[in-house]
Amino acid sequence: MDVVVVSFVVYLVAMIAIGIFTYRIGSESIEGYFLGKRRFGPFTIALTHQATAMSGYMFQGMPGKGYSLGFGSVWVPMTSAGGPLINFTVLGKRLRRFTEKVGAITIPDFLEARYYDKSHAVRVISVIIIFIFLTAYTAAQTVAMGRTLEFLTGIDYKWGAIIGALTVLIYVLLGGFAAAVYTDVVQAILMFIGAVVVPALAIAKIGGFTAMYDKLYTIDPKLTDVWVAPITLLGFLAIGYLGYLGQPQLHVRFMAIKDSKMLKYSLVAAVVWAVIALYGVTLGGVAARVLLPGIKPEMSLMALTKQMLPPVFAGILIAAMAAAIMSSANSYLLVVASALARDIYNKMINPNADQDKLVWISRISVLVVSLLSIYLALGATETVFKLVLYAWAGLACSFGPVVIFGLYWKRATKAGAIAGMIVGAVTVILWKQLGLSWHPWYEMIPGFVFSSIAIIVVSLLTKAPPKEIQEIVEYASGKRIVVKGGSATPELKMLAGIVDELF
Repeated sequence: MDVVVVSFVVYLVAMIAIGIFTYRIGSESIEGYFLGKRRFGPFTIALTHQATAMSGYMFQGMPGKGYSLGFGSVWVPMTSAGGPLINFTVLGKRLRRFTEKVGAITIPDFLEARYYDKSHAVRVISVIIIFIFLTAYTAAQTVAMGRTLEFLTGIDYKWGAIIGALTVLIYVLLGGFAAAVYTDVVQAILMFIGAVVVPALAIAKIGGFTAMYDKLYTIDPKLTDVWVAPITLLGFLAIGYLGYLGQPQLHVRFMAIKDSKMLKYSLVAAVVWAVIALYGVTLGGVAARVLLPGIKPEMSLMALTKQMLPPVFAGILIAAMAAAIMSSANSYLLVVASALARDIYNKMINPNADQDKLVWISRISVLVVSLLSIYLALGATETVFKLVLYAWAGLACSFGPVVIFGLYWKRATKAGAIAGMIVGAVTVILWKQLGLSWHPWYEMIPGFVFSSIAIIVVSLLTKAPPKEIQEIVEYASGKRIVVKGGSATPELKMLAGIVDELF
């Protein structure tokens, strides 16, 4: 058997082994299955955040842009690397403090508590949106896995998609969130090595940046132009800076850290990782345009890897590219499953279900979502880049504004939240279905703006949330606040009562 294939198979087996190792953590309780008992340190959170955020977009979409645009693609990693900076700074600490105090373990949990919704309307709408866009996102990763295995082994794309998806399914079924996090750490390290080593070797083979510039100019002078239209740059900025703020699969990483004070260390590690790795893969795509003319852009970095390295190392680094896909797919599966098991079954159908039953309902939900994503992937016709951008925009516009306003504006109301989520999701869907996606205004920009306007207008037209909710928002910001009778400690005596009422 080919040495590259053997190396890759060893990698897949190692990921399943991690799932077996973490089975006990995932089986103890539903919080253990979906949050790993909030036990993770800052650097673990940084690596799982980045591994989850990158997906197949990192090793297929971004090199593809480098291959197609040349030096004009340098703006893509610049904007994407800024995403973790914004995400950790704006949401991290506040979301961790709020969710811990109200006992929330999913984003719909948080939204229902924050917007004081006894009708469950916020929860149901959240679950529907998560199911639509994250199932599409999971399917995009399955597409990427199928293409990776097809390129690597020559097997049919459909079988590659099934094999990759089933590998992820096995270790997520076993260990849940803990398995996802620990496999993410391994995958983030492999991804970083692959993002640095292969592009560096390729550029060195060309003769350096100057030689690469000259050869690109010979191929097409446009490939050496680093400037892009301002409207295109605005779209890139939206992908990186706005997009991160609305991703439930990233939000749960903040909720799982041991101590919110540690997030500052996670921030530094995540940004450093992103800057180096994302510029690496993009420049790798640029180098491939010189060394491998005529190849499919999304396969450019994998082709470089097979050409530049001995088979055993090529197998390991192609495993890194698969890691980018798998590390995202596992998180998407868990978020959708948590929406079904925790937010629908546990909260609305059977509130008294015991922990063992909830864990098994969660595993069944993971299985159902995984099979659905495989079905969708087998019929996919769009590129990974387009599929990811669509799902990324849908989540960002549905959840970004409602989470931000929920943590920063005490006056935001349940009606405002519902309006914001619906407007954001519908804008993205209609923008695409009506054929406006070709327009320079990438759908995330109008979706985010319209959602924010809806939250503000509807909130101002409806009754303000109860004082207790407003006090928890202040607590999440780190303030010492005043409750009846004088100064309160950060623990806030009223929290016990409001938790009982909400949950």
